[in-house]
Amino acid sequence: MDGATVTVKNAATGAVLGTTTTSATGTYTLDVPFTGDVVVEVSGGNYLDEATSVSTALSTPMRVVLSANGGSVTGVVTPLTTLAYTYAFGTSGTPTSTAYNTVAANLATQLQMPGVNLATTVPVVTGTVNDYGRLLAGISTYLQLNNGQLAVVDQHRIG
Repeated sequence: MDGATVTVKNAATGAVLGTTTTSATGTYTLDVPFTGDVVVEVSGGNYLDEATSVSTALSTPMRVVLSANGGSVTGVVTPLTTLAYTYAFGTSGTPTSTAYNTVAANLATQLQMPGVNLATTVPVVTGTVNDYGRLLAGISTYLQLNNGQLAVVDQHRIG
């Protein structure tokens, strides 16, 4: 994710706690003077499509729920973290890191990655690819072959 907007919100109220932009490598650092559950939302910017290796504009915001400790907020935001978010909270409800972590762990297990924390494990999509990276490439290929978008995949529960 290059040049994407990262917005951190109080999960209980939706209040914006801070925003930043990802670097060319997709990383970000944001100090948030808040302790509690936060929703990290990434929108805009470009990413390297794992299936085609083509730089692609992000059209669907991605999310993850984390527990902030009053300092830097960092987390991995991917299509899988977004699926877990949608499965846990749909379009309403108050996001909590406890509920999110339960759903994300179940999703990782269903996708044959038991023990992988979707919110903190960095997917490796080039060079020596890890399971998370391979799974993202599979999702990307599925979307490409079916002219779909992440929002459409959200509607089809896995497992």
